Amino acid sequence: MTATTLRKEVQQYINYADERFLRMVHSLAKEYAKKDDTVVGFHVGKSVKKSQLLDDLKEAEQQIERGEYITIDKLEKESEAW
Repeated sequence: MTATTLRKEVQQYINYADERFLRMVHSLAKEYAKKDDTVVGFHVGKSVKKSQLLDDLKEAEQQIERGEYITIDKLEKESEAW
């Protein structure tokens, strides 16, 4: 069975699924995505993997929620002293 055929068949299951099935598929897909640790970029000569990028994004969002950021106006004032 090809990937295209599998996608079509799985989509049919999803279209007619109850909430319990959808939760199971969602959980499975979420865990599968976590295992995907492909290289998505580079930073100062080091590779950055997908999992690290997602972790960094979550941390950045938490910092914003805690108010740990600098406004563009403040950054411009600070950069004048460089």
